[in-house]
Amino acid sequence: MVPEGFSNEISHTLKAYGGMLQACRIFPTATGNNIQWPTLDDTSNTGELTAEGAALTVLDATFSRKTLSAYNITSKLTKVSLQLIQDEGVMFDTELPKILGTRLGRALNTYLTTGSGTSQPAGVMTATVGSAAGVTAGATSITRANLIDLVGSVDPEFLAVPGQKAWMFNNATLTYLKKLSIGSADDRPLLYMGMDQSAPRRWKDTRTSSTRTLQASQRPRSR
Repeated sequence: MVPEGFSNEISHTLKAYGGMLQACRIFPTATGNNIQWPTLDDTSNTGELTAEGAALTVLDATFSRKTLSAYNITSKLTKVSLQLIQDEGVMFDTELPKILGTRLGRALNTYLTTGSGTSQPAGVMTATVGSAAGVTAGATSITRANLIDLVGSVDPEFLAVPGQKAWMFNNATLTYLKKLSIGSADDRPLLYMGMDQSAPRRWKDTRTSSTRTLQASQRPRSR
């Protein structure tokens, strides 16, 4: 009898899970303790016009803080028999870290998108205030006017910060938006890409981000 052989390669089934880590700011810490992050909202205060020599009004700035909590996320336990390690030709010492790392990425993407903020991270869908007034279109009935209203709901001060604004939506919504044109007399795509196809898709100088965690029924978010 001819002995059975074993390939030294492995076929992976692929499934994208989103780009939240690319959109996040990574803040490394030496320990797992909570971190107090100071915040300041002075947007309702303004200066005043006074007469010469007049007493000045006292108006202190009010500082607050946000607690950045630490959470434990695991890839779950994966058992591999000693016999399989000895008999197979695939390098498990390199393949297993990839598998477990991808599991962690999927979990992080979910929590960073839809986490409730209670005993888990507050995802972007939880932390944002929601759609702009009048933006009520479903994921497959969005119009150019809806997108303009959503951009208009973001304070211009945030829009002026380089690299700090992006669209986020489910891949099905992204596919729908790719089909939209500028107008009835102009069939150029509303969502444009540069000559470099690897560059981020953009609309009105704002990059886009697709994540599988968002359901197709959830509206795009601008942040």
